[in-house]
Amino acid sequence: MQTKTFHKIKIWAIIPVKPFHKGKSRLSKILSDTERNYLNQRLLINSLQVIKNVASVDNIIVVSCDLSALAIAREYGVHTILENRLTEINRAINRAVIWLNEIKVSKVLIIPTDLPLIKIEDVENFLQLSKKTPEIVIAPDHNQTGTNALLVNPLGILQFDFG
Repeated sequence: MQTKTFHKIKIWAIIPVKPFHKGKSRLSKILSDTERNYLNQRLLINSLQVIKNVASVDNIIVVSCDLSALAIAREYGVHTILENRLTEINRAINRAVIWLNEIKVSKVLIIPTDLPLIKIEDVENFLQLSKKTPEIVIAPDHNQTGTNALLVNPLGILQFDFG
């Protein structure tokens, strides 16, 4: 009797990170630069802790031009890509996608760091919406004007246009 071996499609998460001093700029009237910097560090740490504990996510890439963000990511054992200071989010994501294409990854979760209430169950439930290729699964923000999570399979079926 022959047995079939099924290859599980790996899911990689891409976490784009703005420079800590630029993130949450709308809060600049109520938080100092130091407080915003700290908040953005904590948001990244929270995102890494959650995503690292999602069973179906195999690997994580943090893309940023902020060296301290990349240092935090490396402390959590995730891959990092240093971006040019002039790069905006879509180019940063595309840079990660180019690298993922080279290593034959097809299924990617893109998730921002500014989701302070994110839980492991939220991400697992979102990923369970994945059915078959080709697919794009979107978790909109509360106002239906932004994206809180994006699952793309295979890579290349979508041009990213965040922001």
